[in-house]
Amino acid sequence: MSRPAVLAARLRTAAWLGWQIEANWADPFTFIVYSAVRPLATALILAVMYRAVAGVASSGQAFLGFYVANAFHEYVIRVLVGMGWVIVEEREEFETLKFVYTSPIGMFTYLWGRSSVKFVQASLSLLLILTTGWLILGLRWDWGAVRWLPLLLSFVLGLIAIVYFGFFVAGWALVLPRAAISVNEGVAAALTLLCGVIFPIDLLPRAVQVVAVLLPFTWWYEALRRFLIGHGGVGLRRAGTARPPEREARSGDVVLSRRPAIPRGRLRGSMGVERPAVLGRLLAALPGTVVPHHCGHAQAIRREH
Repeated sequence: MSRPAVLAARLRTAAWLGWQIEANWADPFTFIVYSAVRPLATALILAVMYRAVAGVASSGQAFLGFYVANAFHEYVIRVLVGMGWVIVEEREEFETLKFVYTSPIGMFTYLWGRSSVKFVQASLSLLLILTTGWLILGLRWDWGAVRWLPLLLSFVLGLIAIVYFGFFVAGWALVLPRAAISVNEGVAAALTLLCGVIFPIDLLPRAVQVVAVLLPFTWWYEALRRFLIGHGGVGLRRAGTARPPEREARSGDVVLSRRPAIPRGRLRGSMGVERPAVLGRLLAALPGTVVPHHCGHAQAIRREH
């Protein structure tokens, strides 16, 4: 057999073994129900959380951006962090890691095969979350305005980064046997909090914002939002992106300018906006929201009587 054929056979074997491991703990019906309920629960919890915090956020363009980022975040959790959990499972639960490591299939090929099953699960979760948002939560975007080619290119580049960062996490778990579980959980929490998945990175301290900007997944989620729904995250309302309609303020209300003064040389958009009155700017990004006076910004203006 040729080398590509041998590699394909090894990948197929690793994927088959990964499927057996993922689905062997329950009968097929229970496994399918669990696989469907998990992303649906994620979508509904996210909607309830934002409705409780911002009231109207579930109907705003800001929430739509976070919702889309959460949908694609399934690939990071299942594939990237999942590679680290493969090492933990093989070593701690099955106690077969040394046999896998020394087998002819090779560790990299084995991780590739196992991650392919997790990729399929993440893709199904993505479709379920977006479908739930469209049909149940009423989240809409213009399919005619979707930029398919840049969206596909961004998606593929993001998957490449996910796989190679997954190898890094798996290698880290391989050499840190007593801390592998903490490493996996820490990586999952850090990528959720630092990449603008559930809130803008503007809310982070300045030093942490620098770390967030250096993470490729921060830009991946931003690219997916812009190419799919037409605008980026809160604070990234720039030329060429869709802006949510603004409600006309009543007399005496304070509204926020969408062009805050940013010193020359500072990063623009949500990657480096000024931190004061972040809550006010977040509320201003939601349609139908009139910002109270105490949430004003240095460039807030009072409407003339």
